[in-house]
Order: sequence, then structure tokens, then C-alpha cells
Amino acid sequence: MIKLALKRAAVPVKYTAGFNPRISIIYCPPSPVGVSVENDFFIILSSLVDFEKDVINKINETLPVGFRIHNIERVDKEEVDKISKDIVAVYNITFLKKIESIEQSIEDVISQKELILKRKGKKDKNIRLFINKLICCKDDKGNDVIKGFLKASQESYLSPIDFLKIFLQKEKEEFLYFTEISRIHFELEKGK
Repeated sequence: MIKLALKRAAVPVKYTAGFNPRISIIYCPPSPVGVSVENDFFIILSSLVDFEKDVINKINETLPVGFRIHNIERVDKEEVDKISKDIVAVYNITFLKKIESIEQSIEDVISQKELILKRKGKKDKNIRLFINKLICCKDDKGNDVIKGFLKASQESYLSPIDFLKIFLQKEKEEFLYFTEISRIHFELEKGK
């Protein structure tokens, strides 16, 4: 859909080499099943120096209802690898049932050096390496919300579902069915 919109809007983009050239594009990691998405990003290589408002409007005219480009940022070619490796997805994990001592549970997670996720038929995974930050807050309905900053690069990615499996191991697993998860946006990992 994005590639077609870029073609229709006549945005000058770089193509891959070979017999069947395609637009050279890097997408953000996909969201897990059951996770809503508010904002995503993609990276294209273009010869445009300035992306003016009319370029955004041209692209948006070709997109289906509900899909919009809100912002375009210029990134130097050298920065592309850094962005695709040092990206963090920001999730809101809303608990529709009350969890006792959620702040203490967050502190327990952050203080751990290792949080081992046991996976059937796969190698165990230390997911603590993929958690940058956790913040506890309330939504407008008074529900507990964890704002989770989880690594989301092409090489290393932590699903919020896997995070919840570890976070809720002290609680009953039924809490997984009483959560709403939405990916809010992406940002660069701090200090990178």
C-alpha cells in the first residue's frame, strides 16, 4: 500500500537492483496479533531534499481512508542503519482488572538482571535485555497502565505479550485476557 502510494504521488525513491527492481523501503517491526497500533514508521531512500507539506498531501490523497502520513523527517543515509538497530517501541498496556502492588511489580522487574522467558521447543530468552523503561500510570477510566519501552529493532524484538507473561507470572495468567495493548509510537533508544 505504501509503495503504491509513493508511486502514485510521484515521490522520487531509490529502487533495488536486479531483474525485478522494487522500492527500497524499511518497515518498522510488525505488531503482534491482538495489539492495536496508533503510529508506525517506514524509511525510504529518496532524492528529495525537502519534504514539503504538499508531498505529504500528495501521498495522503492516494492512501485509503484511515491511513495518513502525519510527518516526514529527513534522515541522512548514514543514520538509517542506526535507526533500524536502536529503535524502541512504546506500548500502553492497560489492565482492565485491578492488579495489587503494580508499582512494586514494576520495580521488581527493573531490578532484575535476568528475566528468563521459557519457550516450548525454543531456546530460553533473557527478555530483561529488551526492556528499556517501564512507567506506571492511570488512564482516564482509572485503570492501571504500564507504559513499556521495549526494543524493537530488526535484530532484536520483544513482544509485549512475552513481557506480560513474565510480568504476570506472580499473578494469575487470566490477567492476560483482561489487558488492552496498543503500540503508541517508536523512538530512538536513549544514549545511542
